[in-house]
Amino acid sequence: MARYQPRGPLILEAIQWTGDNGRDVEVFACGTFEADQDLGTGRLWNRHRTKIQRIPPGWYVVRGVTGYFFAVSAEDFAATYEPAAGPDVLACAEVKLAAIAEYVRSRPSWVVDPVESRLRKDAILAIIGGEETARG
Repeated sequence: MARYQPRGPLILEAIQWTGDNGRDVEVFACGTFEADQDLGTGRLWNRHRTKIQRIPPGWYVVRGVTGYFFAVSAEDFAATYEPAAGPDVLACAEVKLAAIAEYVRSRPSWVVDPVESRLRKDAILAIIGGEETARG
């Protein structure tokens, strides 16, 4: 038997299912998670939506390196993972969406000028790309 370790620095994203944050876990897991209020558990579907994993509160939903989601018990998560430096992806997405919404609200909706449309697109792409202020 051979031993293996991950290549390079491996950083995964995860969220803990508390039993009360079903919507947050569902958004994080791109719709593959459903809270089951009757049983007090969550359900995590595989990418083909053919298998379900029941998740009790306290477990973590982890996004793997290839984008699939899996569940890990709190004990295994604590033994395997530690916090990594960097921005919180959900918080970043919320900030960017708010900036895009504010930018779109600040422009008149009746404008159909192709130049203005191009400026809107460029500004929205700048926000998504991480620039602090939108051009245009």
